[in-house]
Amino acid sequence: MGDSVDVFNVGRFSLSEESRSKEKVTPVATEDKGKCQRREGNKPDDGYDEAKQFMESLALPDWVDWERVRRGQLFFLKHLVGASTCLLHISLIGGFGAPKINKKGGVGWNSVARVRLLHAAVRVRLKSQPKWDMHTWGLPINQEDLFVTTLAFSQVVLNGLERIGSTLTTSHEDMEDYLHLWRVIGHLMGVQPALLQRMESLWGAQAALESVVLHLVEPDASTRRLANHLIASMVGRLPTGRSEMEMAGLTRRLMGNHYADAMGIPVVNDPVLLSTIDKRLAGMRAIPQMMTIPFIGNALTIFTKWGLDKWIIL
Repeated sequence: MGDSVDVFNVGRFSLSEESRSKEKVTPVATEDKGKCQRREGNKPDDGYDEAKQFMESLALPDWVDWERVRRGQLFFLKHLVGASTCLLHISLIGGFGAPKINKKGGVGWNSVARVRLLHAAVRVRLKSQPKWDMHTWGLPINQEDLFVTTLAFSQVVLNGLERIGSTLTTSHEDMEDYLHLWRVIGHLMGVQPALLQRMESLWGAQAALESVVLHLVEPDASTRRLANHLIASMVGRLPTGRSEMEMAGLTRRLMGNHYADAMGIPVVNDPVLLSTIDKRLAGMRAIPQMMTIPFIGNALTIFTKWGLDKWIIL
C-alpha cells in the first residue's frame, strides 16, 4: 500500500486535546492523590460524581454498527494468540521508536472510560510541570498519541497477522469489522472524528499508519534500550515462558529485519531456535482454522475467553 499512501499532516494533531468538551474531564483530572484511578471493587460508580457523570455522558455517533462490533470481537477471539503476539512484538516493542466492549455500562465501556479519565489526569499534571516542553513534545497524550495507539491495536495487529499468515482465509470484511471495533473504542477514548474517519477501510487505516510512521518513528539509543529491556523483562514469564533469544527472534520475524536492526534487536542465527519460532508461527496459523470446526471451535472459544480474562485483561 505504500506506493499509494494519502499522506496527511498528522503532526498537527500533536497540539490537539480530546475531541469532547474538557469541562467534564478536568474536575476529575485535577484531583490529587490519584483519585480518578480504580478503587477496590472496580465498580463503574466508584469515586467522584464527576467521574460517574462523565462515564454516563459518553455517547456514540450514528456510524456505530453493533453487529460489526460483535464480529470484530469474534475476530479477536479467533486470532487471540496471534493478535496478542503481534501486540507485544510489534505494537509494544516496535511502538517504542483484547478488547471487551459492549453497550453503555458494560465492562469494556467502563474500562475505556477509566483509561480516558486517567489520560486526562496525566495530561493536566504534565501540563502544569515547568519542565514540560510544549513546543518540542506537544500536548501530553494528545490526539496524535491517542490515534497512533488506536492504530497499534488495530491496523498494526492486522499487518502482523498477515505476516504470520493467519489471515489467508480471512475475509476483507472480517478485518474491517475488527477495525470498526477499534474505531468505536477510539471514539470513546476521545479521538477526533477526522482521524477516526481514516479507519473506515483497511486502505485508509494503512495510509494513516504509514503517515504516522513517517512523522514519529526515528529509533535512537533510548528507544533501543527500552525495547531490549522489555524483551529481557518478559523472559520466562507465563503464559509463553520464552527465552530472551526466542523473544528477539520472534520480534524480528514479525517486525522485519530492517526495523529490527534499527531498534537494536539481537540477530538470531541458531537453527534450532529458528525452527522453534517457525513451529510457534505455524501453531498461530492453525488455531483460527481449528476454530471453524464445530466441536473443537467451541472448546477453543471457551479456552481463549479464559485465557483473555486470565492473561490479557488486567
